[in-house]
Amino acid sequence: MAINYQVFKNVSNVTLAGTALYGVQAVRVIKKRPEIHASGDADVFEPVAEVGSASVSGALTTLDPAGAEALDGLSGTLSFVWKDAKGAADKTVTISNVIVTGVSNSVAHDAASSATVEFIASSSDGATDPVAIA
Repeated sequence: MAINYQVFKNVSNVTLAGTALYGVQAVRVIKKRPEIHASGDADVFEPVAEVGSASVSGALTTLDPAGAEALDGLSGTLSFVWKDAKGAADKTVTISNVIVTGVSNSVAHDAASSATVEFIASSSDGATDPVAIA
């Protein structure tokens, strides 16, 4: 994702599988490729270093733990609007084929309760990036 992250703030209009999510404070999206290493018995340095297929995962943080619990195991499209802090056009982020993998709650002394909803996303055909930014 080639976006200047300092320019955008305040996610809004967050939905997952058509369900509106309230109190979302942050959305984190991670694209990562696993490292593949190989070497022979006498090799001092790795003669092979490659990467595998990219995976997409992430989490969203919300101030609505009850709403977050209802998302556990849900699958569908995750979308949200990313507010442009400089007055230019906002960005809409759409992540296809999302599956919620877990929900964790946080309660602290003199602080608002929150929940973190973790997810993974898959490509529809193995070639298409599940993350689209418009």
